[in-house]
Amino acid sequence: MKKVAGFSLTDVIVTMIISLLIIGIAFSVFRITYNQLFNYQMDNQTYKDLYMLHLSLLDDFSQAEQIDVNNEIIKITFFEKVCQYTFNNNIITRQINNVTDTFKLTTSEYNTLFQDNKQIHGTIDELTFNIIMNNTIYPYKFIKQYPSKFEISNNH
Repeated sequence: MKKVAGFSLTDVIVTMIISLLIIGIAFSVFRITYNQLFNYQMDNQTYKDLYMLHLSLLDDFSQAEQIDVNNEIIKITFFEKVCQYTFNNNIITRQINNVTDTFKLTTSEYNTLFQDNKQIHGTIDELTFNIIMNNTIYPYKFIKQYPSKFEISNNH
């Protein structure tokens, strides 16, 4: 009888164990990398929402003719259109011309400063709130400066 050259059962088992270890390590590295990428994408989306909200509020406050508030709804009046912001704990919405933008941001300490300081609703001069992201608080403050009103009297 002739012996055929080949691998023994021990060689095959050792090779399979080494292969399983390498595949396990590769899968663990893939899972860690995937989790980091997923977290990066979520943070990136949150910062994008924050940036877009900041630009929107800055633009709307600067162009507004009048800014009114009732509860947590801010109504910004432009020349021929109205923009409305609604502040909830985890979502801020902006509605203008039948288009709604949603910003998924956690807010706290929402405050408004009125022209007459002791009001609940009416025309506001200032909006302040905090955004909470990754256990960090980012304070925001938007101020509307209305044009001065001059009254001319006929009394000499």
